[in-house]
Amino acid sequence: MSSSTMNSINDYTHFALDIKDENIIFTDYQEELRGGRRAKVYYGTLETPIKQCPTCHSAALVRNGSARVSIRYLAVDASRPIYLDLRKQRLRCQRCHATVMATTPLVERHCHISNAVKQKVRIELTRQLAMTEIAADTGVSPNTVARELTAMPVPQTHLQQAGLPHKLAFDEFRGVGSHLHFICLNNDNHQIFQILAQRTRHTVTEYFSQFSSAGRAQVHSVTIDLNYHHQEIIRQLFPNALIILDGFHLCQMATRAFNQLRAQTAKQFATNSREYRYLKFGWKQYLKASEQLSSRRYYDVHLHEWISPLEKVHLGLQADDCLQETYDVMQTITHALRHGDQERLAACLQAPHHVGPQMQGVLRSFRNNYQYIVNSTSSSYSNGALEGTIRKIKQLQRTAYGFRNYDHLVKRIMLMQATKKTKIRCLIDNVFSIHQQDLTKSRYSYRSNDKPLFYFNHILKVSCAVKKALSGPFY
Repeated sequence: MSSSTMNSINDYTHFALDIKDENIIFTDYQEELRGGRRAKVYYGTLETPIKQCPTCHSAALVRNGSARVSIRYLAVDASRPIYLDLRKQRLRCQRCHATVMATTPLVERHCHISNAVKQKVRIELTRQLAMTEIAADTGVSPNTVARELTAMPVPQTHLQQAGLPHKLAFDEFRGVGSHLHFICLNNDNHQIFQILAQRTRHTVTEYFSQFSSAGRAQVHSVTIDLNYHHQEIIRQLFPNALIILDGFHLCQMATRAFNQLRAQTAKQFATNSREYRYLKFGWKQYLKASEQLSSRRYYDVHLHEWISPLEKVHLGLQADDCLQETYDVMQTITHALRHGDQERLAACLQAPHHVGPQMQGVLRSFRNNYQYIVNSTSSSYSNGALEGTIRKIKQLQRTAYGFRNYDHLVKRIMLMQATKKTKIRCLIDNVFSIHQQDLTKSRYSYRSNDKPLFYFNHILKVSCAVKKALSGPFY
């Protein structure tokens, strides 16, 4: 479009909305009520630069009217939407009578939502937001947000990748329909390796059986909790893998066993007795490492006396001999696991103890899995990164008020991790018709104090950063 055909309204609109399509000529703008909200409407025409018929390649093209379309465009404030009312030029070939309609890269064919709005929706999907909130922020319906999430490409399977990681971590989390899903993590780079809809032994075995025997033999270690089915799967599929039990779960088992016995012992005394108050209040002091208990006294409002945490624990344990020995066993186990003291742990498991039934079950489980516990004391790997990932997944589900679609849940998890990791495969496909050269030119060609332009350029900058960072598989 030459400078002679431009006018002030056209120049301003192209500048304010950062539109690079020269085939659009804006003629007017005004505010209107659309959908019960005041909207900014820009009127214009969309011309076609086609000089030959795409069917017969004839140059005998004549005007054949126009079609009016209303395009939803990106707005800084969703309560004040922006619409582009364009009259699309139609041409007719006098030779073959075929018609040609003008097109623009701002919007896909047969769609009234601009690519810029769709791009903002996909960027918002990387955040921990509900689809209704994303729809409200972008000015579209929740169904449109769901369609954009569904349209995202399905990640490639790991069968197309180099192979299994050398360090793995297994666990489960509750997802769609309160069902438990299997999750596997690469314990070297802390990236999600696989998420399966079911956690059954058959499903997990069938998935990992797709890898070659040589690839499964290269797995060095697998970190798990005390799930017995996972141990059977590892022994069956990964012959050279070292089974490592997560130290946090081991310490949790010991402390939970003592805590249950402490609560049962406290209930044997009257609620106004000092023994009950010693065991009831300040229960967190019993779970601390004994060497971390302070001897500094403070005034306890429950006991109405000056007492230190060390004295409170000592007086509370005097209420029952079984509780005292259970406490000693718990402290020995947690100390040995924290410091990797295998000799002290072995001596504790081999010696007879007069402990509660809960701690007896813990000791029995530790003896049955002693070799795997020893591996955890001598290894630096744990399920900490996997537990942190599961916590983020739970937070995403709470924020989104749950998921009914399993594919939507998995894709949101991938996008959530894509914003944190630097090597994740490209999930945001090039579905936008805006050319990359135009994006590069438009981001810095105008003043950043123009709010609509600055917000639009910010979205484009984030999108390019996400696209650059996305590499690496999820399946």
